[in-house]
Amino acid sequence: MIKKLRLTVLMDDQPGGFGLLSEHGLSFFIEADDFCLLFDTGQSGLFLRNAESLRVDLHDTGVLVLSHGHYDHTGGLADLLSLNRSIQVYCNHAVLLSRYSRQPDRELKSIGIPKKSSEALNCIFNSVHLVSRPTLLTPDIGITGFVQRHAPFENTGGLFYLDQRGQNPDLINDDLSMWFKSEKGLVIVTGCCHSGLVNTVEYIMSISKEKRVFSIIGGLHLLNASGERLEETCRYLKHLSPDSLYACHCTGTGSTDFLRNYLPFKVENGRVGLSLEF
Repeated sequence: MIKKLRLTVLMDDQPGGFGLLSEHGLSFFIEADDFCLLFDTGQSGLFLRNAESLRVDLHDTGVLVLSHGHYDHTGGLADLLSLNRSIQVYCNHAVLLSRYSRQPDRELKSIGIPKKSSEALNCIFNSVHLVSRPTLLTPDIGITGFVQRHAPFENTGGLFYLDQRGQNPDLINDDLSMWFKSEKGLVIVTGCCHSGLVNTVEYIMSISKEKRVFSIIGGLHLLNASGERLEETCRYLKHLSPDSLYACHCTGTGSTDFLRNYLPFKVENGRVGLSLEF
C-alpha cells in the first residue's frame, strides 16, 4: 500500500493562485512514496512554467502517462521532452490518430495530437510503452488500458470522429485512467474519462481487486451530459460513497454543481496549483 500520496495540478481550465497560468488542458504531477510520474501535458508547454512556479522538478521524472490522444492532453509533450529526454512514456497506440469533433456551429475541428508532439513522440519510440490492457507500474500503481464499457447511459461525451467528413465515429478507445492503492483505498485519476466514470471505476475495482474507493480526481467529460446521465452517475457515486471527488478540466461547471448538490461527500473544483495529499 502507498503510505504517502500527493497530487499537484500543473494544468487545468480553472486558474489557481497568483502567477499560475491556466488553459483548456490537464496535467498532474503525482508522488507515490518514492515513485513520481506525470499524467498528461496540457495543451501547451505552459504546465512547465507552472511546475517551476510550484517548485515541481520534472527534469528527472521517470514516467509520463498520456490519458488519450487529444491536443489538450498531449500539446506540451515536445516541450517536456526538451527538458527530460529520458522519460518513459506510457500510452495507447491510438494516441497518434487524427481526431476531429463537431462544434456547435456544425463544423469539424481537428482535436488530435499536435504534429510537434507526434514528431517528438516518434523520436523517442524506444522509450514508449504501448498500453492496451491493465499495466502495473508498481504493485500499487496501475494503468487501465482500454476500459470495458457496460453502463448504458454513458458515452464518449461528444461528437467525435476519425475523419474530416465526420462519417467515421471515434469511440476514443485509447482513453485510459490510473489507480493508486493507498492505505485508505483507491485514488482514481482520470484524464477526460471518455469511457464514462461509472465504467472506469467499475473496471478499476475489478482489475485492482480493491472495492474501497477513497477519492476520484480528473476530467469527467460531463459538460454535455444529459439529466439522466447525471442522475445515474450520482446514484452510483452515492452508493460508492468515496471521501471526495475533484472535478477538473472537461467536467463542466453546471455538472459539477449538480454533483455537489446531490452527493453527500466532498465535491470540489480542480484548479491549477491545487495540491492534495491522500
